[in-house]
Amino acid sequence: MKAPAVALSVLLILLASQTVFCETGTKRQTLDAVILVENRFEAADRLQQWVETNGGYVVSRLEDRLILRVPSSELEEFVDFLETPADEIIEIQQKTEDISQSLLETKAGIKSKTELFEKALTLIDQTDLSTTLEMESEILSILEDTEELKGRYRKLLGEVALARVQVDFELQEEALPVILPSSFPWINVVDFYRLMREFERN
Repeated sequence: MKAPAVALSVLLILLASQTVFCETGTKRQTLDAVILVENRFEAADRLQQWVETNGGYVVSRLEDRLILRVPSSELEEFVDFLETPADEIIEIQQKTEDISQSLLETKAGIKSKTELFEKALTLIDQTDLSTTLEMESEILSILEDTEELKGRYRKLLGEVALARVQVDFELQEEALPVILPSSFPWINVVDFYRLMREFERN
């Protein structure tokens, strides 16, 4: 009779080994933008609202930087929307990377580990208790490797589905007026240099 721990481990592996491969694309997109604004907080609020309304979310929000995840299918619309809170778009860089090779390699790794697991299941019924315990350790190792590969696969799919966007805010520089009017009207009409000469005479 096999140890209960072995049976439980096998059941867990069977449940965990079911992987659904569903890819809607193989492109990972990133966008970096620098925009000129009058109010950073209002601009960030408007961008956050748009992203959350369109199926994305905020990763990080600082005073002068916003990091977002935007659905890849909505990225071009997001670029158009950037002009709404911005007084000027100073810089914008968009990059696209094909990660199809990484997806294929990860899928192949999952398939290979699954085949090893199925082979181990075939052999485990033909072994004595001592060998079964050794195989349990190997099976658990296969499970860990498989789960790591599945996690990587899900991460890659997430990067395909949601583009990473970073928006940096720069404020309008407010120039000081050449002449600052005084709150005392009589000072505004006084010739400063003439006034100084009068003081020197006295």
